[in-house]
Amino acid sequence: MEHKIRKLVSGGGIVLLICLLAIFPVCGLNIMVFEQTDRTAPIPQALIYTNGEYAATTNENGTYNLSYEGYPPALRIAKAGYRDWTGKPLVNDTLLLVPLQIRNCTYIIQVFDADTLLPLPDIQVKASLPDGTTRQNRTNSNGTALLPLRTEQVYDLTIAGGTYQTIRDKLVTRFEDTAAQYSMIRSDRISLHVLDADTKHPVADVQILTDGKDSGKTNAKGILITNMSRGVDHMIEARSPGYEKTILQKNPGEEDLILDVVLVPLKSTVFVSVYDPAKQPIEGADVRIDGNSVGLTTQYGRISIPDLEIRSYLFSVSKKGYKPESRSIDLTSNNSDIIFDLSPDLISVPVLIRDNQSKSLSNASIMVNGSQVAVSNSNGTATLSLIENQTYHIGANLSGYLQNNTTIIPPVSSPVILVLNPKEKEKTATPFPWIDVGIIILVVLVLLGILYFRGGGKRPSSRAKKRRIDLRKRSL
Repeated sequence: MEHKIRKLVSGGGIVLLICLLAIFPVCGLNIMVFEQTDRTAPIPQALIYTNGEYAATTNENGTYNLSYEGYPPALRIAKAGYRDWTGKPLVNDTLLLVPLQIRNCTYIIQVFDADTLLPLPDIQVKASLPDGTTRQNRTNSNGTALLPLRTEQVYDLTIAGGTYQTIRDKLVTRFEDTAAQYSMIRSDRISLHVLDADTKHPVADVQILTDGKDSGKTNAKGILITNMSRGVDHMIEARSPGYEKTILQKNPGEEDLILDVVLVPLKSTVFVSVYDPAKQPIEGADVRIDGNSVGLTTQYGRISIPDLEIRSYLFSVSKKGYKPESRSIDLTSNNSDIIFDLSPDLISVPVLIRDNQSKSLSNASIMVNGSQVAVSNSNGTATLSLIENQTYHIGANLSGYLQNNTTIIPPVSSPVILVLNPKEKEKTATPFPWIDVGIIILVVLVLLGILYFRGGGKRPSSRAKKRRIDLRKRSL
């Protein structure tokens, strides 16, 4: 039973297929794609799309035999450089001719002299395709030529004319108009391009000698145009301050439009010395060249900087506590020693002089490191100008007071106060009272004189003397 059912289904499928073929027969359509111009040329490799999907590509004869079932499909034929074609064949069509229109754009070619930058008229500009199609024109008085070209194509471009070297290039066209500029170099001239060996930058004002004769100097772009014949040996000499003299032997060929000449910069070792106003070396000063630090000075206030090119530099020196200095210096082989004298960057330090009773003391001598530098005013104050971060011994003295000292390192957060204590009074020794003793002696002498004169001023008589002698004997 199952086997019979399979036979019926199989037989029914064949019948259904026959019915469909009867209703929708398989049709063939021969498509021929050609270029719609004054000459009819088949277009190979054109893309054929049916109902929006890629179907096939035309052969080298620009044809393709399309098979389809049922109603004819909607077609789109596309090819680079041509405008797309869209359409739908009729039911009974067996041949479809598809003309594709060329899609064009305008290429604007501008030609000028490479040396003078002036436009070059009457220069032939030609663009060619591999199939031999050519478009050409000549530049007008403004050095411009217009070429109508096909889009999405690669052209071989040739620019030639006059005494200029021929230019060959490739042009890839797009859908939009495009402009291009070309500079032509005279066939009887060779440009020398002088470059710095280190920076690769052009060097201006370089003196050029060719075969021993002065040819001039390079311009701002480092270029000098010379009249040197090709295929012959030439001696080229380049001179410029700050560079080593360069001598080259060149034999320019037909393709040599520009010859590079490389200059090696001269080098120099520079010593920078930094001193204070007393001509004492300053250690640890930061030395910079063009803003870049190159190191600190030694205890001798010096630093060596090797391999400097002979040119202009901005030297800067700074040290805390001193005013920074900057100087633009044109280095030569002779100025290997550069000296900077830094002035102190002074800060103000107030000093107050008081006694032990907090009374302001005026006219007090204020000393810094043993030397008097100021005198206190009526308010007992004075202002000192000192260098930051240096050690100072500050002292003050005043007649009748003991000297006081202190040590500071500016800057200080508060005024420096020096208190002077009064000196103790000296004890003097009591002198011998000569005056008083003299007066007493004088008084005694006066009294003795008075007694003497009251006694008559005579000596004792012999009788009295005898009486005294007798009294002595009796006592014995």
